[in-house]
Amino acid sequence: RDEMQLASYESGLAFRRIGTGYIHAVAHRLGEYYHIPHGQAIAAVFVPILRASLPCCQKALSELAKECAVSNSDSDKENAEAFLAAVENLMSSFGIKATDIPLDENDLDKIVRRSQEEAKLMGAPKPFSDDTLRKLIKEIFA
Repeated sequence: RDEMQLASYESGLAFRRIGTGYIHAVAHRLGEYYHIPHGQAIAAVFVPILRASLPCCQKALSELAKECAVSNSDSDKENAEAFLAAVENLMSSFGIKATDIPLDENDLDKIVRRSQEEAKLMGAPKPFSDDTLRKLIKEIFA
């Protein structure tokens, strides 16, 4: 319990310091517009948004791959891709698919605008333009 409380406290500090970034910002909109559970929304957008952020977050994802023992290559790119593939496999094993979320194209501009407002771009490894974020969201749910 002590370790879970400490982890919860530290994650709260992290959110306060850097904001939520695109993964949470888009996931919050999915909950707001479509009443999707937050965990499912995070799972749906997690890998595509991180993949779109490569190579800016390649080193961090490489370190995660090594910590999670999914890859131990000398190449940060290979490790990052292995980490993303492992996460995709995990989500697939739970039956989580972005295509299960009904994106209404009429909401797309609002989702993009509100996601950009929330992400604050602080701590985001790669800031997206509105057009890039719109295209990415459409690709996730295609």
